[in-house]
Amino acid sequence: MVVQSAPHRASKRPLNRTALNTTFIPFAPDRFHFGKVRREEVLLCFNPPLDALCGLGDACQKPHAVEPPDAGGRACADSGAAVIINVNPVCRGHALLVPSATAGHPQVLTAKGVRLGVAFSFLSSPRMWLSFNSIGAGASVNHLHWQTFFPGDDPEVAFPLTALMQDNAAAAAAPREGVSLGTTPPEWPLAGWVFDVAGASEDAAAVEQLSLHVFAFVRRLQDLDMAHNVLLAAGGTRAIVFPRRVLNQQGTDVSLLQVAGHEVLGWWIVPRALDFETLN
Repeated sequence: MVVQSAPHRASKRPLNRTALNTTFIPFAPDRFHFGKVRREEVLLCFNPPLDALCGLGDACQKPHAVEPPDAGGRACADSGAAVIINVNPVCRGHALLVPSATAGHPQVLTAKGVRLGVAFSFLSSPRMWLSFNSIGAGASVNHLHWQTFFPGDDPEVAFPLTALMQDNAAAAAAPREGVSLGTTPPEWPLAGWVFDVAGASEDAAAVEQLSLHVFAFVRRLQDLDMAHNVLLAAGGTRAIVFPRRVLNQQGTDVSLLQVAGHEVLGWWIVPRALDFETLN
């Protein structure tokens, strides 16, 4: 495990819920959401031609998918996503991917949200990770979004779970529609389901299938009102889903320890100095 001191994370916004027993909270336009950020915090608009990117049977060429946020004098189109700087980052490249940013969706993953996340991962550095934290699994803002981040600045560093999986390659089920299903190693403290694109990473049809398989799994968790973290990696060719019990560790105090996207990968973000000094 890696422990990172991050005292500035104690200034991020809390969910402001003293009690929590569900993953579904209605979107509240009067509360903070990403449609209220300053214009200078919007880095770019991500609006890939998903049909061209992921069309079954099509040859894949990575398309030009970004434009300035003020193109045409408007905000990012609802067909795509806004990429917003994280004002309390834990690493370089820590940003937010907000699908249909002005539509006011709560932090509940949608089929389109998964496709945009996978497409963004597909078109980004293979070292970049994306995480979706449901309500009750680390989300502090009830507005549909992914987080993008890296395992530190050193290209030789990997998240502890990644290193463990490389050393303990588990047998996966036979690929189905281009996607294989496995699990995290049994010695990892939290069980996760691992979806891998089988074959060439440039196969856009398989990347589309990854989106479909991941959302089908997440939809089952949503039906059960079960909290979850979804991680995307390896250039849009791997997804890991961690089903969770609903927790509310940072409901009102964001300086407390919690388990969210970084922590399920073995990288603990620690706001309080006392916790950092006493963890073992």
